[in-house]
Amino acid sequence: MVSVMEKEFIVSDWFNEAKVLKAKTVNEAAQELLGQPVVPTQDHSSSLVFGCELTEEVRDMVLSKEPGVDQSEALAVFPGVKHFIGVNA
Repeated sequence: MVSVMEKEFIVSDWFNEAKVLKAKTVNEAAQELLGQPVVPTQDHSSSLVFGCELTEEVRDMVLSKEPGVDQSEALAVFPGVKHFIGVNA
């Protein structure tokens, strides 16, 4: 059986600073931040949480911003970011 290593992901909602979380997938990190199951959405304006794998480029572009909305907005438009909505379990 192959074990999947955890990676660092950066996730945020629209109002709080971005958080770096360890998880197996970005979906798992988004679920941890939101506190409920999530599914991907193409409608970015309706997303509750979004994120991507933490790379040096992401770290430089997002974490250099002021904590809070500035970080969230920078992450939300970063190329390759996945957006999620919550689902009732």
